[in-house]
Amino acid sequence: MKKNNFKLYLRVYISIVEFVMNIIINNQVVFNQDEFTLTLVSQPENYIKLQPITSLVLSELLEKSNNTISREELLENIWVGRGYAPSNASLNNSIAAIRKSYHTLTNDELHLKTIPKVGYEFYCDKYIDNNNDHEIPDVFENKNKSRYKPSAYAHTVITSLSLFSLVFFALYFYFESIIFVGFKDKPYSEIEKIGVCNIYGYNSSVPKKSFDNNIKKELNLDECYSDKDENAVDIYLDFNTQGGKYIFYTECKNKVGENFEQCMNYKVSHSTR
Repeated sequence: MKKNNFKLYLRVYISIVEFVMNIIINNQVVFNQDEFTLTLVSQPENYIKLQPITSLVLSELLEKSNNTISREELLENIWVGRGYAPSNASLNNSIAAIRKSYHTLTNDELHLKTIPKVGYEFYCDKYIDNNNDHEIPDVFENKNKSRYKPSAYAHTVITSLSLFSLVFFALYFYFESIIFVGFKDKPYSEIEKIGVCNIYGYNSSVPKKSFDNNIKKELNLDECYSDKDENAVDIYLDFNTQGGKYIFYTECKNKVGENFEQCMNYKVSHSTR
């Protein structure tokens, strides 16, 4: 029962949050997030149905495309964030299914590379089509012919929902670019100094002046109590809250003087649940 509920939840989640969104990948394949399908642009009769969880993994990859995304982030956002235990096996199967489906349709390889001990590197050209306009008519022509002609009331509802969707995504991308800036660009403030380590924290909703002993234990701060300056470490914590409580946080350790960009590529997520 729980498995069926999870699939139902995924379907409802994708169909509501990603309402009427189609993403064209590399000008070759259309990803329909509502129907969990990959369709060949040049031959719309050729399509592959994805599993709901695979569709959600692909959505997450596309949202953070042209970048490196960690396994921990995928597991946190897709499994833990929805109250389920993270599954490396399910993630591996989804990644394999995405690669195989794309290759089956296009005969090309998708730039989705595994980076050991880090995560995945995903690069692609993408075009988001919210309105199913006429820039790629062949892809949706057959589907539109098979659907019934909506009544005036239904047309009004669909138009209203489409406008709402446009406003929602406009606001989403605005706040994504203005407020939710990258990890390395956030204004961190010093929380605490432990030995030769400086602890910095950032929390967009609840400023953090100190953190509890449980988090200190997880961070393994033994190196901070050394008298050797070469062990000095700057630790950056990005807290995520829900109802005023910390549900998980992201950690990045950077030895003093080392490249900060390199540090950001090795962030580790911890759940506090």
